[in-house]
Amino acid sequence: MKKKPPYKFTHRKGRCIQVMFDGADKWVSSGCYTRHEAELWAESIVRNKTGIINESVRRGYRLVKRKGRNIQVMFDGTDKWVSTGFDDELNAVLWANAELIERKKKDITLGEFSEGFYTRTDEESFRARNERKDRNYGDEYYYAMEGRHRNYIVPAFGEVYLSNINHIMIDSWFINLKSASGRSKQLASDTKNKILQCLSNILSMAVTQGLIEENPCEKVEKNAEHNKEREPMTQEEMEILFPENDA
Repeated sequence: MKKKPPYKFTHRKGRCIQVMFDGADKWVSSGCYTRHEAELWAESIVRNKTGIINESVRRGYRLVKRKGRNIQVMFDGTDKWVSTGFDDELNAVLWANAELIERKKKDITLGEFSEGFYTRTDEESFRARNERKDRNYGDEYYYAMEGRHRNYIVPAFGEVYLSNINHIMIDSWFINLKSASGRSKQLASDTKNKILQCLSNILSMAVTQGLIEENPCEKVEKNAEHNKEREPMTQEEMEILFPENDA
């Protein structure tokens, strides 16, 4: 007689097959739409449960168990531990797998998210939100920010998922910023700070929309600025936006 598996399935219309393991108290998504694939996923959980903390069934995170505390998880691309709410390995992994699936649903690159960020004028745009808060910066501000976005932000982070951008990555990029005009020279401190602010605006909006938990730019220290008054766009930025050979 075939031994009864230590789990059961349910399949709700329009959703992945869900699994409840013996000893667990909730249904979790298998991420699969066929019974066969769901069984393979469930069996992999059961087979690996004794070594779960060292090698999780689903890659994309790691777990740690500290004395007297629930098991914690750190997802790839993040820099902090979060509690699973469970002190047993099986339920902790089930929670982490379910959370990972939810996070992957939100995966979007910075380039996809920020397309038209400084040029859109619809009700949900960055500009419209500023105007509702009486922050009327004027056209020159948005033109300058769009130039920084196009020439510095997109080349560096356009293909990177928002959830994978962290402050270490940003700090390294910020320190080594060079002119996009092709001269490979260091930019002025004020110019660098404006480029960092350009990125920070985008990531703050991503936080507002629930795509990421925090703005990593807030952990990056800006350069010391000079006190003299500066134009909205530097000479370097003017040369990029308005090349001499571009009629």
